[in-house]
Amino acid sequence: MCIIVLYTGKKMDEKIQLITKYQQVAEIIEEKIKTGEYLPGTKIPSERELAKQYSISHMTANKAMSLLVAKGLLKRVHGNGTFIIGDGNFISTKLVALAIPADIQNHPLFYPLLPDALQTQGYFPLILNTNTPDIFEKFEKVMEQKPKAAIVEPKPSLVEKIIRFEQYENIVFIHHPVPGIKEKKFNVIYFDYVAAGYAGMKTLFSLNKKKTLILSFERIPGSNADLFLKGCENAMNEFKIGEFHCVDTNKMDETDFEKIFLEKHFDSILSLGDFRIIPVLKVLQKLGLKVPDDIFIIGTYNTPWAEIYGITSISINQQKIIDDAILCIKENRKGYVKRVEPYIVFRNSCPKIERR
Repeated sequence: MCIIVLYTGKKMDEKIQLITKYQQVAEIIEEKIKTGEYLPGTKIPSERELAKQYSISHMTANKAMSLLVAKGLLKRVHGNGTFIIGDGNFISTKLVALAIPADIQNHPLFYPLLPDALQTQGYFPLILNTNTPDIFEKFEKVMEQKPKAAIVEPKPSLVEKIIRFEQYENIVFIHHPVPGIKEKKFNVIYFDYVAAGYAGMKTLFSLNKKKTLILSFERIPGSNADLFLKGCENAMNEFKIGEFHCVDTNKMDETDFEKIFLEKHFDSILSLGDFRIIPVLKVLQKLGLKVPDDIFIIGTYNTPWAEIYGITSISINQQKIIDDAILCIKENRKGYVKRVEPYIVFRNSCPKIERR
């Protein structure tokens, strides 16, 4: 058996012990917990950092951590690190399950903004990517740990199952409206897609644009596309000018876009999603149409795509949704419902309306 001596200050110098590496590292960490150097609820250094600090292998650091977990001093939170427990209930009172899309390449709306905000407020976010097939099974397992709360950006199928989740009500739904929960005490903080469609169309009408192509996906009753288009229709009915033509971009290719532009002679584009605009920009260039000289463009979600391509975009006001969700958790709210209004971030593709 390999024996080493680690020097960790006067107290340990006076009391040098010859023990195995992982046991000595575990004792050092335990001593720091007892003396308050590591406080309950705080994250301890990673295994890699411990290995470097004490000149040991990653495997040895892992073994030391496992020993302290077995003794009830540490708790591993999957995807978020290892924390000092102190009071055995401490982690549960700070753990927040996050069921949200988390595929970073798709620029998800609430990742990493939401987990970062929760950590800043002293919570331990546990991320469950809703773009996985077994999301509800994972959600159930996490809820068995009785976390402080759960924040869910719901898919319709996930909502139906969660609503039937009788054992737990401390859930905050964000982004989308959730029908059929009147008898429940769930919190809902949703973005007003009707107001977004209205704001986009009103802006184009105010700039004297009268033929708008709307880029969306299939219009299913109650979907984001349905709500967005209702807002567009509301603007048309109010202003009594203009017309729009909506297409499902999932069923369109470059040739289809060329054909429709040549036939309809659009003077503006309103897109439910910034990413839907990118393939169309290539078509506009091919047809010799310049943005914004010949055609104005407004996107939605104010994603990095909008910044890169200089696209005016309708923001869903993520920060407001995040702030309200955290407030629900802090104040243990039940049955709180909040509608969040959009705002437009103007860039090169569409000028800002001059206020008179």
